[in-house]
Amino acid sequence: MKRLVLFICTLLCANVLSAQTEFIVGNLKYKVNSSNPTEVSVGAAAETITTANIPETVTYEGVTYSVTSIGYCAFEVCSSLTSVTIPNSVISIGERAFSGCSSLTSIDIPNSVTSIGWGAFSNCSSLTSVDIPNSVTSIGDYTFYGCSSLTSVSLDMSNIEGDTTYYGYSYESPFNIPSLQNLTLGENVTYIGSGAFNDCSFLQNVTCLATTPPTFADNTVFPYPNIATLTVPCGSLEAYSSATSFWNMFFAGRISERGYNVEVSVNDEAFGSVTVESDCSTGTLTATANEGYRFVIWNDGNTENPRVVSLSSDTAFTAIFALIDESSLLEAEAESISFFPNPTNSKVTFNQAIERIELMDLAGKTLRTFRNESEINIEQLPAGVYYLRLTNNEKQTLRKLIKE
Repeated sequence: MKRLVLFICTLLCANVLSAQTEFIVGNLKYKVNSSNPTEVSVGAAAETITTANIPETVTYEGVTYSVTSIGYCAFEVCSSLTSVTIPNSVISIGERAFSGCSSLTSIDIPNSVTSIGWGAFSNCSSLTSVDIPNSVTSIGDYTFYGCSSLTSVSLDMSNIEGDTTYYGYSYESPFNIPSLQNLTLGENVTYIGSGAFNDCSFLQNVTCLATTPPTFADNTVFPYPNIATLTVPCGSLEAYSSATSFWNMFFAGRISERGYNVEVSVNDEAFGSVTVESDCSTGTLTATANEGYRFVIWNDGNTENPRVVSLSSDTAFTAIFALIDESSLLEAEAESISFFPNPTNSKVTFNQAIERIELMDLAGKTLRTFRNESEINIEQLPAGVYYLRLTNNEKQTLRKLIKE
């Protein structure tokens, strides 16, 4: 029995010693958090460090450890630090981890991080923007305290905590940032706590991507009054503008819907141009050909022009133009050249030998050229829509080809 107790005590002591092990690799000090699994946290860095590339794993005395956290005050007062790379192995950023890093202008927080500690970025006076992923479920108080240049924050936590009180002491919301001008709340946000953004007195633009308005703890969430505008998802304007909604109280008369972005392009700017007019859920595309050219088709095979499209997400369209003496798809029946099968998954056979066959993508780029052929093989091409520009006796014909 005594031997068993001694053995257990030996194991416990070994684990305690392992957990206290610290070592240096490169310009960072690491602390062993666990020997099974083998995990370490970034413990400290030299105050003169300018760039920190934190690795996913680090090896010491033949043992490879996963870097899973950035520890308490790890980079505190590293005033020369300008950039940090945080790997996807890190799940927590500790209290005051980057506090006082006055030269740090931006920070990329990976989707692996779930918690950010108290004052983690406090007094990072050059930090201008922060994007907090939806993996983060906990952010400590005073996280961005003293970040006097921070003007843009994007976050997607389901519950955004506000001011809190412990044992009679009041703690500051991590998002009470007086310099904040642009705030984006993600689609997963459902609740915002008391006073969460109450001190953001310079707030100008708020975008909320949640289709259902997040609930407020009370009427202290945003500064009141304020001049900020609110942009909400398409179809959500009525809900956010409800007379009983706190959103309407803070942003009355300054709420608008976010329309979907429609990007347009052409296969060659010398051939023509495209204009787009869109509201929340529809867009009108108009392709205008330059002299000597004509509109042929849109990149998805549609030939309407002008064209009205229903929008449910951001999207893009390309207009395909061709020389005016090339036949459009609608005129193809009048041409003597024919081919089969179409659609096809391999070979295309023509009813006669073709002097020049140009296989093009939807942007008008020539992918392959064949000469004096009555059969071509497109088996290696990805499935999709292509064009064949066929030249015989100095006459060109443009045809659509579908690869299955």
